[in-house]
Amino acid sequence: MRLISFLSFIILFFSCQPSSEISQKTSHINWQEINEGTCVDYDFINKNKDKVIIIEFWSTSCGPCIEAMHHLKELKTKFGDELQIVCVSSEPINRINAFISDNNFPFDFIYDKDRSLSKVFPHNGIPHSVLIDKNGQIHANTIPGYITNEIITELINGGKPRLPVIECKTKSDEIAESTKINKALVSFELRNSDIADRQMKMELLDVKVPKQIIKGWQGNALVDTFQIINSCTITKATILELYQYAFANLTKARFIFDEELNYINSFSPLSLYNIDFSCSNFAGDYRKILLGQLNAAFNLKTSINEKDVVFYKLMKISEKDCVIKDGYEAFDVKGSSSISFKEFIVNKNCTAAELVSLIENQLLYVSQNGEYINDPKRAVRYPVVTDLSGKYTINISINSDKANVDDWLKLYAKNGLHLIKTRGKIAFVKIEKDK
Repeated sequence: MRLISFLSFIILFFSCQPSSEISQKTSHINWQEINEGTCVDYDFINKNKDKVIIIEFWSTSCGPCIEAMHHLKELKTKFGDELQIVCVSSEPINRINAFISDNNFPFDFIYDKDRSLSKVFPHNGIPHSVLIDKNGQIHANTIPGYITNEIITELINGGKPRLPVIECKTKSDEIAESTKINKALVSFELRNSDIADRQMKMELLDVKVPKQIIKGWQGNALVDTFQIINSCTITKATILELYQYAFANLTKARFIFDEELNYINSFSPLSLYNIDFSCSNFAGDYRKILLGQLNAAFNLKTSINEKDVVFYKLMKISEKDCVIKDGYEAFDVKGSSSISFKEFIVNKNCTAAELVSLIENQLLYVSQNGEYINDPKRAVRYPVVTDLSGKYTINISINSDKANVDDWLKLYAKNGLHLIKTRGKIAFVKIEKDK
């Protein structure tokens, strides 16, 4: 009888123990693992019991995410069954399957179709890592590069290591921090990015504001008019990306700089910046003033150089189901694009100038001899230009194994984008130290 009572006490004791933090937060989640191309139920809590866990939010189109996976693979190789890495993505499952098939990462891949996990673990950008200790307690929201061998070892041994963490910013936080229209004709604020900032986010705003100006010292000198205030908020950008915006989104191929200035294209945390900039039309040209601010802040100078080069020109945009001119008013397209060496997927509203920038970034990966170039150091950048204007709603999806430029020109033409190859003078921007 005493034995039965004792066993009942033990069962009651353990049943009353509080569940772990991760168990409580995800109790309503229907975890779905991608296994051999299909989704199957995944017992997250029991499979990963007594292990250090990294929940990694990622996507196939995120370069830093893929780079981080190689780092996480090294951690998994070192710590084996003591560490579990669970990768979560909400993008189309066919892309995830293709990535899993083409790579050999020893992770569990979860399909978060309705973004329920993203709601439980909100984040402003990817890659994003949730680090969980062996007791199921969430230790940190961070980025994978900060999770080192030492951090994992300390967690395995029951310690509480310190590492940089991300505080997710809500929409109200972002609105509170956004550029405010004030009385300044020019406002410029430059600061280092925070790891919680969204990955390369750009928000533009044009506001028409009533204004009274005084034109003289005598009667009737007060005149009612309007001023146009252009403003931008850019987060987590390299110096080169800030210059790209100042030069109306020229592609990186159009910038020339010496090796000593390679840091302007560095993605290290200390080389990423946020800017808030606003400028009244009473002060002058918006982009020229921004360029002057950037030059002064980074001690650089720019000049325009013309070079005789081979380039491609977008001659015509034919309206099709996937290309609609002046579709801005009719369609609410938030905008997305995925450009890689085998795909050109654009689903957004954009101008003709923005469209040629996307094409130029894709042609970087193909060559004249039918070989894909997936190494930026070997890539040959061909400028793409256009004299076309106007705004378009684009819904193009090209996925092809063809690695020849001529083949891709035919694919573009089939989707309403007609380009020709030519030669002539193209403007390039030279960036130098302002000594």
